[in-house]
Amino acid sequence: RANACINRMAVRGDSATVRWSPDAAGPAKATVTGEVLACDVEGTWTGVVFAGPGETLDYCNLNRRIGGPTEYQGPCRSGWVQTAELGG
Repeated sequence: RANACINRMAVRGDSATVRWSPDAAGPAKATVTGEVLACDVEGTWTGVVFAGPGETLDYCNLNRRIGGPTEYQGPCRSGWVQTAELGG
């Protein structure tokens, strides 16, 4: 048992492209700026959760313990970002 995504990471540069899957050829889902919550890593990709316009990461409800890996179901959005687009 561990907290769900607790690693806050900043987007490098002005923005990062969020994709539906960890594949650069896959369709873009959104563009994100500011901070995201890093939840998973697959190769050179990081699974992230990000807040929508006018929301904060606290709204994403990820500071609770979960029993094991599970797909994020909201209320914020999620997707995959190339890890190189994120900083500490």
